[in-house]
Amino acid sequence: MSAAQKRALIELEERYLVPCEDGALDLDALFRRKAPRTVEIGFGAGDALLALAKRHPERDFLGIEVYPPGVGQLLARANACGIDNLKVAMADALEVLSCSLPRSSVDEALVWFPDPWPKKRHHKRRLVGREFAELVHRALRPGGVLRLATDWEPYAEHILQTLTKHPGFSNCAGAEGFMPRSPLRLETRFERRGQKEGYRIFDLAFRSQPMNAPLFIYGSIRDEDVRALVLGDAVRGISIEEAWMPDAALARVPGECYPYLSPLSPRSGQRVRGDLIHGLDQRTIERIVYFEGDEYVLSECIVEDKDGKPVQAMYFEAVSIADGPFDPWSFDGWQAHDKMRFMRICRAYMELWHQGKSVAQAEALWRDIRNDI
Repeated sequence: MSAAQKRALIELEERYLVPCEDGALDLDALFRRKAPRTVEIGFGAGDALLALAKRHPERDFLGIEVYPPGVGQLLARANACGIDNLKVAMADALEVLSCSLPRSSVDEALVWFPDPWPKKRHHKRRLVGREFAELVHRALRPGGVLRLATDWEPYAEHILQTLTKHPGFSNCAGAEGFMPRSPLRLETRFERRGQKEGYRIFDLAFRSQPMNAPLFIYGSIRDEDVRALVLGDAVRGISIEEAWMPDAALARVPGECYPYLSPLSPRSGQRVRGDLIHGLDQRTIERIVYFEGDEYVLSECIVEDKDGKPVQAMYFEAVSIADGPFDPWSFDGWQAHDKMRFMRICRAYMELWHQGKSVAQAEALWRDIRNDI
């Protein structure tokens, strides 16, 4: 880091940096006004973010970047230009999204060329995944837009699949999948050089929408005690009805006492008994997402009600299907043999929610919680 960048971090901290460690940010107070807000996640050196802040003085911009040199460079340039509609969070993006940005506080989120981590063993380090989708959806107001771009086609397909499956987003490109280049994304010299060499840029845009469909549950959360622990006071405002997932079976997650839904061939005649929960608000859905952890992703499905009629619903789909022999799981068997210990683990896990721990932090503590109980 250069001396100028270090000096900017020290001298311009009060003007531009936001205190993420203090909990949820009061963005109106930080910017001293109410205005449309754009967040850029991982802004690098800040060229695009600075240009947008200069071009749109009627909007407020919050940049999130964990690396000090890029932050220092942006602060120095913003100060030289007299920019007042820009703030910076120098912290991990997922931490800022989960702990610092209030719900429905952002109109637009930008992610330009995140690290694709192309090697398979590094895919878990990718920014855009299930937890990211949940956190951005929480931060965006209804109708807000998440815009992304990447020059790595496998990552583009991963992003497209992840966000398309999330019931809280609709693809602005519809069936086309990818968008034309957004006018908010500045064309860089690296992009121009890549295009000359034949590289394609993949632009995506997804609009945030309310998640109004009922939730199909099939595992331990069907138990009244677990449900009360996970949902908290919201359990009193819901209604539940029987439902079935066609062409599926329940299998035990290897080494665990909870299940995943294993899809079967169409018209197999086999189905999974579960329940539909109606009346969940966004905050309660976030609690359930937290409870399910990083092994599941919230997806859309079609289930059948007690009369056999199809119902559009949400459910938690396993991120990966385990290899090896199929080990059936039953709700009755779980209640008889595993419930008591599971409740103790679940109580400790949900306490992390009340402490404000992120999903990533909670999952890192998961093994210790299990071993201590």
